[in-house]
Amino acid sequence: MASVFDSYAPYKGELARRQNGSLVAVEQGECAAYGLFNAQDRGALFVEPGDRVYEGMIVGTAPKAGDIDVKLGASWVDPKYYEQFIYELLQTPAYQRSDSPSSRWNKSAIIGVEYSEHTNSFHVSNKSSDRSVLATQKFGSHKMNAYDIFEHILNLQEPKIYKTIEVPDGMGDTKEKRVVDIDATRVVQRKADDMRKAFKDWIFKDPVRREAIVDRYNELFNSIRPREYDGSNLSFPLMTNEINLHDHQKNAIAHAMFGGNTLFAHSVGAGKCATRS
Repeated sequence: MASVFDSYAPYKGELARRQNGSLVAVEQGECAAYGLFNAQDRGALFVEPGDRVYEGMIVGTAPKAGDIDVKLGASWVDPKYYEQFIYELLQTPAYQRSDSPSSRWNKSAIIGVEYSEHTNSFHVSNKSSDRSVLATQKFGSHKMNAYDIFEHILNLQEPKIYKTIEVPDGMGDTKEKRVVDIDATRVVQRKADDMRKAFKDWIFKDPVRREAIVDRYNELFNSIRPREYDGSNLSFPLMTNEINLHDHQKNAIAHAMFGGNTLFAHSVGAGKCATRS
């Protein structure tokens, strides 16, 4: 790569960096429709069925941090990151953190985030042990503190406050009924929205954390490579010599023979009829 100096100019901030990874062709050949169909969930593709590609050619973009929307409560995220977030947001006292040296013998006061695969739910321990202003006012209320609200968000639930009122029981007397406290619920749900916004700003700020989360996301959702079929070793002794099958046609025949089910979705003129016959 070469560059040529043009001129000096006022500093305009950090240069924007590329936010996407790349999808790269692993070998030379012609793009098959079924292959692109399986690859489209991994990112945005630049090629179409029938296009010729070479090994190493960039054929699409893959998600990086700027493309991944990590929501509070996503079960694929390591709970330690949720724990780190709430510690930093609420400035949890050091002696109440799971990473503190005293956590071994002070478990009754430790505020921690745990995830159960059996129940598919999160639990925040000792939610009421931190009575700071941040926990009870800025990100919480006197009805529900911030840690309790946070647990609701992690479990994809909207926090609600209930109150008890008296209603007629139909027999000339009254009975108690539990109903949603509209005003108090609005307050805690606004606090929940503030937490979600803070988490979105926080999650990719640290480069080490960003790299770990992106790697985890791609490992889980972008690491499946569909089986490939090679028909180069097939022979067709009963076929007329006037037809010479291309590589993608032989591969499609191999797919039909060994794959169990096949869709011949080549582009027009790519030889579907010869492949089927």
